[in-house]
Amino acid sequence: MISAGLITAMSAKGFAAPTVIQAQGWPVLLAGNDLVAVAKTGSGKTLGFLIPALHALTIAKTDPSNGPAVLVLAPTRELAMQISEESIHYGASVGIHSTVVYGGVPKHPQTKALRSNTNLVLIGTPGRLVDLCNDGAAQLGAVTTLVLDEADRMLDMGFEKEMAVVMGLVQANRQTMLFSATWPKAVQRLASTYLKKGYVHVNIGETEELAANKSVSQEFYKRDDTEKEAKLWELWDTLEESDKMIVFANTKRRIDNLERTIWKYGFKCVAMH
Repeated sequence: MISAGLITAMSAKGFAAPTVIQAQGWPVLLAGNDLVAVAKTGSGKTLGFLIPALHALTIAKTDPSNGPAVLVLAPTRELAMQISEESIHYGASVGIHSTVVYGGVPKHPQTKALRSNTNLVLIGTPGRLVDLCNDGAAQLGAVTTLVLDEADRMLDMGFEKEMAVVMGLVQANRQTMLFSATWPKAVQRLASTYLKKGYVHVNIGETEELAANKSVSQEFYKRDDTEKEAKLWELWDTLEESDKMIVFANTKRRIDNLERTIWKYGFKCVAMH
């Protein structure tokens, strides 16, 4: 039974019923088992691991002065921040504080938050977390619940070394939750290395191989380099005033040229590279 405070917090957010991954994963995790959950992005994986993890903290009444008891690894700053927002909302309902660490920003505020000894949940990207561990700011010896979110992306982004460092710092006798959108051999090896034997595997939908998102329609146009931009403007003319477009190009110079041209035609845009 999930704690009343968490149920109240879910109701406040308009939570009507668990998604498939939540309905199948929660009983496994609430029973204390390790779990591999493979499901596409947007299937409710964040609450799939947060609710059982927070519930376990309310039962154990863990002392935050020993360091975080729940660690969530995520591949990107954006995902780490998204998880943090959910953790802060639901944690507040049961008196559990959390903090998030990621690269691209100064370390001092994150170090200060970690050394406050008030956070039972720590969410972070692998690179920044290892840096903070090396600095002595992050202590992972009290972690009893470890979540690897979007494990396939972390491997694709080259974080295997950092993940191995983190695994060596958390308790061996822990509950591990591995969430992934796909189930390639690299993720299978990760699961067999870091999860307990006999872990439960939940698979939702077609996730055995990397596949295109079926909710997105796709069209292919075969054009050479001199024809591509003309096709782009042709597609642009079909857009409504409120529509948005993302354009990927293969060089920074091409992106900058496109940005200048789009502004010249009177449309707002921003270049990222």
